[in-house]
Amino acid sequence: MKELLNAIRTALEGIERVTVFVTPDENFLPHEVRLPAIGIKDGSDRRSEGVSMTMSSTIEVKIIPWVKLAKDEASILGDPASGEMGIIDLSSAIHVVLDDNLFSISGLESAFSSSETGSKLLGDERELLVNKVITYNYEKEGDRPCLSR
Repeated sequence: MKELLNAIRTALEGIERVTVFVTPDENFLPHEVRLPAIGIKDGSDRRSEGVSMTMSSTIEVKIIPWVKLAKDEASILGDPASGEMGIIDLSSAIHVVLDDNLFSISGLESAFSSSETGSKLLGDERELLVNKVITYNYEKEGDRPCLSR
């Protein structure tokens, strides 16, 4: 999981003008993070035993884009006048980077986004934010961990 999260972070850092961070919770945004931002959250790791001491894993990773609530619909659709990305633009950029990207990780066989929530409003009286949660599933085949010792 650690290798995958680091690879995802490095890949997403290539999206221009976006801060990328690993987060302990889907709704947690560190104070020092500049927006727009993308959080990366580890998810479940479902395993099944294969033949000859091998295993298959389906690793789930949550990708959480964040934008400031801007004038009217700009936080959703973007603002052509300022060039600011809306949540839909940021989600599309994430898919371009991550869809079917195996990061040259040994045994990784597929990368696919299985779901994406609608945008939601979060924040307080000081600042309103919009985010959504994109779920990616990574299929991995390899030796069981007991053989790595």
